[in-house]
Amino acid sequence: MARQQFNIFRRVAATLGNSYSDLYKTPAGKAGIILTAQAANVGASTRSVTLAISGSDGTITELAESVLIPSYDSRSLIIGKIVLAEGDTILASEGSSSAEVKVNLS
Repeated sequence: MARQQFNIFRRVAATLGNSYSDLYKTPAGKAGIILTAQAANVGASTRSVTLAISGSDGTITELAESVLIPSYDSRSLIIGKIVLAEGDTILASEGSSSAEVKVNLS
């Protein structure tokens, strides 16, 4: 009998723009758990970050909206775990198109 792997750990990193970027989509037949979501501002100006979840029906719910991150600083965007159902997508955006905010999910 083949062994089924239950825990697959991934880390996703992306540079944000001013429209939503898909960071992670839960595969068909699976569920997911986001343990941490952190954003880093690598620029000289304060930036705003939004983290959201899009359900399989397309409904978008903000998890952290317009979180201000001072220059050369970082913020944790969630406290606790986020459970994702099949087809859920984690999205993020930054308030400008500066490409100075990096986000990391694990």
